[in-house]
Amino acid sequence: MFSNDGQHLVNHTLKRFVMSKYRTLIVAIALFLVFDLGVLILNFYVSAAISKDAASVNLAGRQRMLSQRMVKGLLETQIAMEKGEELAKPLDELKKSFTLFDDTLNAFSQGGQTMSGNGELFKLMPCKIKPPSRLSIKRLRCGRRFVLSLRLC
Repeated sequence: MFSNDGQHLVNHTLKRFVMSKYRTLIVAIALFLVFDLGVLILNFYVSAAISKDAASVNLAGRQRMLSQRMVKGLLETQIAMEKGEELAKPLDELKKSFTLFDDTLNAFSQGGQTMSGNGELFKLMPCKIKPPSRLSIKRLRCGRRFVLSLRLC
């Protein structure tokens, strides 16, 4: 029916039609995979950043708790002194709270490592905030000297 040239032309046209159909499908699948991979990588990056920020927020919350614990330790020490009771336990709690508070505060302000809530070392980058006033620095040094001068009885 068809000559050899005609059959060849039909086969060639049919192959081009099929290949153009598959080419579009292959390009679409490849683009989908590239975009999907891009979104996946971006998702991992954002998740890691959020996780690190969450740990910093938890440490800041712990600072609040430690400041309350230090006040409690001071109050318990005062009450124990007034009653003539043993001072070792409230002073020890005060020193531990203050040391952890001070170490974390230094890590936030200057960068460095501090103990996280689960007992692992956590590295903090220095915070880019307004520097503390001279009065705040003076009060912190005074408090540091006071707590470090306390002796366990």
